[in-house]
Amino acid sequence: MAIITQTDLFRLAVDALGARHHGVRVSCLIPDMRGMLSDLINVITREGGFFVSLVTLSTPDPTTEMVTFKIKDLTLRQVEDCLSDLSFEVLDIRVT
Repeated sequence: MAIITQTDLFRLAVDALGARHHGVRVSCLIPDMRGMLSDLINVITREGGFFVSLVTLSTPDPTTEMVTFKIKDLTLRQVEDCLSDLSFEVLDIRVT
């Protein structure tokens, strides 16, 4: 029998959010429609970005979902430019 501790859950959250890696972390709202996440991934990848982490969370609004991801190999400005092509609502973007 395994016991899951608060420390285990904290480590899982740290890893899921890519906190152990340097890069650009973004939280944004995207429409909850087929293909939106794919569009995001494709635009970042085409620019040369590498996804360290990507987590989707539901929101109180059933028409959107929150996506938090961390990218390496792109500057903050490059990620901002990629996101401007998609017109997603950016909640937070920073270098970590």
